[in-house]
Amino acid sequence: MVDSETIHTLLAEKAAGVERMRQRQLRVHARLAEFVEHNPDAMAQGLAKVRSQLARPLCAAREIYMEWEKILLTQPASAVANLLRDTSSSTEQLRSCAPFCLS
Repeated sequence: MVDSETIHTLLAEKAAGVERMRQRQLRVHARLAEFVEHNPDAMAQGLAKVRSQLARPLCAAREIYMEWEKILLTQPASAVANLLRDTSSSTEQLRSCAPFCLS
């Protein structure tokens, strides 16, 4: 039988792992934001990736990529960078499907 202290320890370790993952995601998205701001081709490359995802017959994240397409067609790079740096839960899905690759 597992005692309560062991359970608390396991839960604390899991919470610490989740927090490390969140911090890593923040760093990755901050680097992507810098990339978008400093690379003039990033927006076009992102739009090409979005459109390639939307062309797939079974695109699981279709709504998210449709939102990215709208953003990339209507927003400047600075607004996209701000979105990538945003830590709110309302942008979490968008950030998780960010269509940029660091070169």
